[in-house]
Amino acid sequence: MDLFPPEICLQIFSEACMRDDGQTGRSLSLVSRSVNELSREFKLQSVAVEGLLQILTFSKLLENTPERFRRVRHLFISSMPQMEQPEASSKATPMPINQQVGEERHYDGVCEAFHQILSLTAPTLKTFYLVSSIPRTTSLLPVSLPQLVELTIHGPFPAFTYGESKVARFHALKRIRFIGFTDYPVDLFQDIAEQAPSTTHLSFFVAQPSRHLHHDLASALSIPRQRTLLTQDFVSPGILPATIQHVYVQPGSKPSSLLTPSQGKWFGTIQSMAMKGISTLAKRDSRLACIPPGDEFLYSEAKSRWLSGHTLDVK
Repeated sequence: MDLFPPEICLQIFSEACMRDDGQTGRSLSLVSRSVNELSREFKLQSVAVEGLLQILTFSKLLENTPERFRRVRHLFISSMPQMEQPEASSKATPMPINQQVGEERHYDGVCEAFHQILSLTAPTLKTFYLVSSIPRTTSLLPVSLPQLVELTIHGPFPAFTYGESKVARFHALKRIRFIGFTDYPVDLFQDIAEQAPSTTHLSFFVAQPSRHLHHDLASALSIPRQRTLLTQDFVSPGILPATIQHVYVQPGSKPSSLLTPSQGKWFGTIQSMAMKGISTLAKRDSRLACIPPGDEFLYSEAKSRWLSGHTLDVK
């Protein structure tokens, strides 16, 4: 590296650390003292944090890092370890409970560390991918992120949200993806409109087909429904922002081979109803698109998708 001027080295470090899990930055720290110092402002550009210990450790690392070197732009946080080889997913087994964030004795500490990570990265964070099997307390996130443009949340929604959980704002946020949920709060769309008013792309990859998502989307997008004697009245879920350009919906994954014949029949019926509902709406509003059922989105494969840049929906 002594053969290159510092300006060239800085450019190399910036590009090298732009989109990985932080391994490049860790490797640069071990090259030499001069490389370690020169690369400090780039080593945290893209970071993946997996499991309880890493969440707590990364929070402390950020706390002890000067602000000018704390430039996290792309962040992945998972409450459980991730598999390195996605092709092994067919043999995946549930993570041991002691490897997951959720044990009561750790919950408060992890929540505090999570809040601190978001607060300390807020000035620079552009994209965030969150994976957690634990229901959140907010529809979106608990901390305002003024620079965030893309948010992916994989895991269940809270059953209810409260006023104090809606104070965070995401004015630059354009793309939101929700993955692996079975139900959602009735005020989800209103929360998006108020907290992320610049949203242009919204995606839903549900874990199981929903009977009412297409009805709620029709109301949220102000799509007139054709009324019949069987049409039900639904509580309005709120109106999505006028900035919405595309809404993608995948009504569940492919039926599991583990389902019994009766379960498979029920699953197929609900999924067909959901697909028909979304497809019918898509004919009346070009912003909507129905994505055919695909493979199940496993928690343990999320980092591989994040690293590959696979965005799941249509650009």
